[in-house]
Amino acid sequence: MSKQFTLMDRARIARTLKRLAIQILEKSSTGEDLVIIGLNERGFITAKEIATDIYAIIEKNVTV
Repeated sequence: MSKQFTLMDRARIARTLKRLAIQILEKSSTGEDLVIIGLNERGFITAKEIATDIYAIIEKNVTV
């Protein structure tokens, strides 16, 4: 029998995605012409969450 366990809870996932958004902005400097691409259903949802975090930081829309 296999037991289920949680690797990351919702709060930790949110912190990780926010940190990823910050790292993306550090690399792109201005956020201009930035496009976030998510593959498959979960990748698209993740890309939208990262774009939301980026918007919260620099108040510019990011194409997903």
